[in-house]
Amino acid sequence: MSGRGAADGRTPQGTGTRTPKGTARGGPAGPARPAPLPLPDGRRRGGRVVVVRHPRGCPDRLADEVRDRLRRHGFTAQRWTSTTVDRPCGSLAEECAAGGVGLVVVCGGDGTVRVCADVVAGTGIPLALVPCGTGNLLARNLGLPSDPATALDEALAGGDFSIDVGRVRGDGLPPTRFTVMAGAGFDAAMVRDASEVLKAHLGWAAYALSALRHLRDPRMRLSVRLDGGRRIRRRARMVVVGNVGALQAGLELLPRARPDSGRLEVVLFDPRGAVGWLAAAAHLASRVVRRPGAAPAAGGPGGAVSVAAGSLEYFGATRIEVRFARAQDREVDGDTVGRGARLTVETEPGALRIRLPHAPGAVPAPSGAPGGTSHTAPTAHV
Repeated sequence: MSGRGAADGRTPQGTGTRTPKGTARGGPAGPARPAPLPLPDGRRRGGRVVVVRHPRGCPDRLADEVRDRLRRHGFTAQRWTSTTVDRPCGSLAEECAAGGVGLVVVCGGDGTVRVCADVVAGTGIPLALVPCGTGNLLARNLGLPSDPATALDEALAGGDFSIDVGRVRGDGLPPTRFTVMAGAGFDAAMVRDASEVLKAHLGWAAYALSALRHLRDPRMRLSVRLDGGRRIRRRARMVVVGNVGALQAGLELLPRARPDSGRLEVVLFDPRGAVGWLAAAAHLASRVVRRPGAAPAAGGPGGAVSVAAGSLEYFGATRIEVRFARAQDREVDGDTVGRGARLTVETEPGALRIRLPHAPGAVPAPSGAPGGTSHTAPTAHV
């Protein structure tokens, strides 16, 4: 994709040689992992920061704490902008266009992160997350603490890493980027009908209550085309394309998905009858408690893997085209985007710089471990 520049792992001119992908400078030899990227101006602290605040997700008390944490890390020049229905990322686009922005801090949920990422992807300006929405799935998948202020504090003490974003378009859906997932069918209907009042009081459990209303929704007739290959025709209750794989409570819907893999993962969800629903539920529940291991060899089209008596079928690709026999509800990062009969999704590898305490897919070393390094988590199996 054009305009990526430093966001794809290239070292900006004047900052030295490029660090080979998957290696880190200094320290003992160990598992390959991405190295932190330099900031656009070569400094690790300070500079002008734009803070995008969702007023409902980020109340005054949290906003004051965010200001304090930023000052402690040297960010004294702060420009705050609030989201509105008409301007879901506030004045972020204008602030970035004016130049001189060294960091964007997003105080909100996945929807707010999505619209901000759509603005800064490919610019080299890093994002830092203050996860204070309903799901906060990107933050969860990147291993950030659930406490918003602590998540910011740890990220500001870390480095910048490149992650992928997805780009989706369809009939009646202009091209837009996403960081978590896009889908149609059961999940989109669940998102559409989740009560705002219950979301405010119950959080993500409001989606579970909404899902119960759609268990008997009819199956969709659809076709999937992966990387320009032949069309795969299926029936399903839901199709989800993910840049990351875990939902709330650690439930792995897309266990192969990684935010820096350069590809997207797809699941077709099609439980049939009580037996199918039980098999799907048991399989997904097992992903929460089972320790990940090596991914199995896949022999179907697009590396297809079918599990839970055919209730879930997985694929992977860099470009996914989905066509539905009839218009379906669609969602992008937890926001409904209207009904339609088509979705085309592509990956933009390494397009988004994000400030994190450790590399994506890595976990912090135990306290007192030699070198204090992190290690990459093992690849999940389905």
